[in-house]
Amino acid sequence: MSRARRGAAALEFALCLPIFAVIVAGIADLSMFVSVLQLVSRAARDGARIGSATIEGDAPTGDQIEADAVAHVELLLAAAGRPCGADCTVTAEWIDIDGPMFVRVRVSYPYEPFVGLTAFLADRATAEFTMMTQQQP
Repeated sequence: MSRARRGAAALEFALCLPIFAVIVAGIADLSMFVSVLQLVSRAARDGARIGSATIEGDAPTGDQIEADAVAHVELLLAAAGRPCGADCTVTAEWIDIDGPMFVRVRVSYPYEPFVGLTAFLADRATAEFTMMTQQQP
């Protein structure tokens, strides 16, 4: 009787192991995606913050504001170990929204699945952040 019970436990383990492995791999994929998404969101927010603090002078064009924001996002991504490559896009624009000037930073970073079992995840992590600038015309 003892051998039959051990055999049944081994069979149950063998049947449950693939299901458990798929669940663990899905959790790993989801956590990696959330990590990349959080990094991209933080990079967009910090880029907008740096751009909003940039002062160009008497005749502002927004070029320096946009350049500082993009440079900071790229620096932050590189410092996090995920440098902005060919598939990564970082844009910043100095825009007028009903009078005051704002800087809008958009970051789009490709996501490569850890295991590839979660088809419902997006293939890109994107974030956008808009902040009022200190520089006003």
